Amino acid sequence: VDGSQFSWRGGSVETGSRNEYTQPGTYEVSVVNDKGCKSNMIFTIEMELLPSLSIGVKGVNAKNNYCYVEGNYNGLVVDVATSENAYCYVSLNEPDVPPLDDEHMKEEDKPEGWRLKNNRLEGIKKNGEVTFEVNPEKDSWVYAYAMSSSDLHCVNKNHKWVEVHKSPIVSIIGDKVACSGNPLNLEATYSSPENAKDSTYAWIGEAISGMSGKQISAEGMSAGTKTVSVVVTDENQCQGQASAEV
Repeated sequence: VDGSQFSWRGGSVETGSRNEYTQPGTYEVSVVNDKGCKSNMIFTIEMELLPSLSIGVKGVNAKNNYCYVEGNYNGLVVDVATSENAYCYVSLNEPDVPPLDDEHMKEEDKPEGWRLKNNRLEGIKKNGEVTFEVNPEKDSWVYAYAMSSSDLHCVNKNHKWVEVHKSPIVSIIGDKVACSGNPLNLEATYSSPENAKDSTYAWIGEAISGMSGKQISAEGMSAGTKTVSVVVTDENQCQGQASAEV
């Protein structure tokens, strides 16, 4: 009411009819209007720390790219860890915190996490790490939530951006036999289902470990049958590997 004077007990920022509180406790506010009438109210504020939350995506490289060989896609494995007595929840491309309603919760009276719906995975009460397997068909934001099991239902949120790429296809051609004293000329063939550019070549085997480049000339191999390998990394930091006997 215009002309009313407010008096707060506790709080940090008093601005007339508004105040800010940063600590739980029992507080009191009094008000006197322009007629001299006075009223007061005692109220309690509950607070709790947000549940801790960490999120990691297994199998991604330094660029947060998930690489897979076509026909061999194992899904995206997300590890989340939260505080004791908190619930975890993971979704794809759903940035909003799920509402605490009958549609999203397991139980109305005693919720134990979020329901399974569409591409979201059911929340599970755990003390420690929970692993979710999700199967995105495209680049995705992976969102994770942790909700406290108290009546306050405090929610912490974290997220990671993950791009999904197909790994390159690699093979080895060139000499399969060389006479003693002559070099063995090898070449790595490279193709990318996504037309990604090749980036680096790393050769592995007797007398060739540490060599780089698409084509190499190996000298100094001892007599006998050897296995040589090459790992090719593309611009997405996805890798393809091939081996051959020479």
